[in-house]
Amino acid sequence: MYKTGNTLDPFNLGDNDFSTVREHIVLRLINTSENHDLLSSVPHVNLLDLSIVFICLTEMNEQHYSGFSVTNRMLNELNTDTDTLLHCAMKNTPYFLNPEFTDIRDFPGIKCLLNDNRTVSYSDAEYSPDFRKDVCGSDGEPELCILTNHFKAHGAPAMLYPGILSVISSALRSDLYIIPSSIHEVLITKAVSALVPESINDTICKVNKTLLSDTEILSENVYLYRRRDNKISIAGTDFFVSLPGTD
Repeated sequence: MYKTGNTLDPFNLGDNDFSTVREHIVLRLINTSENHDLLSSVPHVNLLDLSIVFICLTEMNEQHYSGFSVTNRMLNELNTDTDTLLHCAMKNTPYFLNPEFTDIRDFPGIKCLLNDNRTVSYSDAEYSPDFRKDVCGSDGEPELCILTNHFKAHGAPAMLYPGILSVISSALRSDLYIIPSSIHEVLITKAVSALVPESINDTICKVNKTLLSDTEILSENVYLYRRRDNKISIAGTDFFVSLPGTD
């Protein structure tokens, strides 16, 4: 169950074996092509143009959390493998880094659907004018939501939390466009014909160049989530892949 404010006592790797470490492993999402050097030294899982990497949490309270990257050397010392890390992280990340939606005022059913096993919080958020132009309706109200974690830091992996895209797409009754606004969050909107992926990609590129530091950029591609089979692609392509943990 997701509970806002989960905490973690200070933890040092020391001589702990994997039975202890496994409870501290969480996900991060990074761009593959921009992180070749890092990816050569850490276990990772490829997902389209992104890579899932792993962090070992060392401390967490209501205000902040800290941790360190899991390296290939650590993987060998702990006598485990990448698939096991992924399994642990898919369980741990939504527990410690609770998902948070903002600006879903027209779709309160999302919170109801999640309440059976998750707690979702809402808060105000500001969107850049560029994003507003591409994803807002004629009445000027946002027709999208931000998906992140409750720290609003390294929150893009929330799109991978088990079942979360399925819940959102069911509530919106639509496939989804997932807009990678930064490593800290993604924007989600209905995949409707009025929105052209190439145009959204152009907006993402502009925002990446003008509003984000290089280390905050996640991707320059918009993604399409197909709800009928729970798969994702780079929008405009026919190459769909399963989400982690759904094979």
